[in-house]
Amino acid sequence: MARPVLLGSAMVKKTVRQSAITPEVFYPSLSDIERDVADAQAGKRPDFALTWFEIDRSSMAGQLRNLRRAIEESATEMEMVAAERVFSKSLSRALTRRARTLQRVANDLNYLLRLVARAQIPKATRLKPGRGN
Repeated sequence: MARPVLLGSAMVKKTVRQSAITPEVFYPSLSDIERDVADAQAGKRPDFALTWFEIDRSSMAGQLRNLRRAIEESATEMEMVAAERVFSKSLSRALTRRARTLQRVANDLNYLLRLVARAQIPKATRLKPGRGN
C-alpha cells in the first residue's frame, strides 16, 4: 500500500510493507506447550505436520501478497509514465501494453493467493490417532 509523503517540494511514495509471518506463529502459547507435554506424557505424539503446514502456508501467502503488491505498483507506475508521454508514442504504447500484462499477472497471483489461503493439509500427512508414528 503506497501512501504519498510530502518531502520538501516533491511528492514521494512511501511503501508500507507488512511482515509475511507474524511472531505468534513461531512462539506457541503456554496452553499449546502444556497440551504438547500432556500428549507426550500420555504417549501421544503432537501433530507437528499441521504446525509446519500452517507456517508454510502463512509464509507463502505473505510472499504472494508482497509479489502481487510490487507488480501492481510497478504496473501503475508504467501506465502513468506512458500516459505522460515522457517517451515516444510507440514506446508509450509498449509501456501501456506491458503494464496491462503485469496487471493480469497480479490478478493471477491474487487467484493463487486465495487458493493458498483455502488450502488444507493433505490427509496422508496427518497423524492417525492411536498410532505411535
